[in-house]
Amino acid sequence: MKSIITFLLFFICGITAIRAQDTIIKTNQEEIEAKVIEITDSTIKYKIWLRQEGPIYNINKDEVFMILYASGDKEYYTDKKKDAKTEETVNSLKKPEQMKNQNYNTNSTVSSNKQNSGNKEAFNYRDGAKVNYGFGYDAGAGDGVISIGLFAPYSFSSDSQGSIEIEIGGTFVFYNGLGIGGSNNTSIYNFSVSGGYGFYIFDSFKVSAGLGYYIGFGNTRFNSTTDSFTINDIYYHTGAEYWFTNGFGMNLRYDAIMGPSVGILFLNF
Repeated sequence: MKSIITFLLFFICGITAIRAQDTIIKTNQEEIEAKVIEITDSTIKYKIWLRQEGPIYNINKDEVFMILYASGDKEYYTDKKKDAKTEETVNSLKKPEQMKNQNYNTNSTVSSNKQNSGNKEAFNYRDGAKVNYGFGYDAGAGDGVISIGLFAPYSFSSDSQGSIEIEIGGTFVFYNGLGIGGSNNTSIYNFSVSGGYGFYIFDSFKVSAGLGYYIGFGNTRFNSTTDSFTINDIYYHTGAEYWFTNGFGMNLRYDAIMGPSVGILFLNF
């Protein structure tokens, strides 16, 4: 368990290190996570942070209160006194990473995910299918373990950063080892459903944990003899995920069925 916690900490630190976007704060308090490309006499040219392969957008300076750069520097474009409410909003933000995405009104349509309609500063919730691969060693049985799983979560956003979640999944777990008097292997197909809670540390990075129930159908082969069996039990899972784009990300996961695993996120629905 200590190695899993250490692995998660390194993952969090690595993701935080690559999160270094500029933030454009408009006079109406909307925030745009962006990469500023060029500033002219009348406009600011930028790309959406999560869509840097996309088009360059223009915004009039008259619509911008300030730019908060990744370095922490601030550049104002309107009178601070006139926009005191916006300044108060800026001061309440501890880190650029914690700023929320808003829907952007541009000539091109930017794909958006479901958001918390009851909260003006809703986070950009993502429900992506997960494919995970795990491997390890069962010291008690003396077996090597290989596992693969497919999970489909769904989030119900309950506040600006947290989400209640349900998840269904299917996994295949294979144990291979040497028993007394011969070789043996065990394969199990598991089907699971769980409920949990996810928390967005910032818009693209989430940690989560949950509790669920699974049923498994398996068989054990010892030399030439095969025995079938069924198992079912309560299980828990915990993990961390990061979206590099709106349609692709990676995750680390630990659950009582597969053990530790790493996987990709895709099909952001």
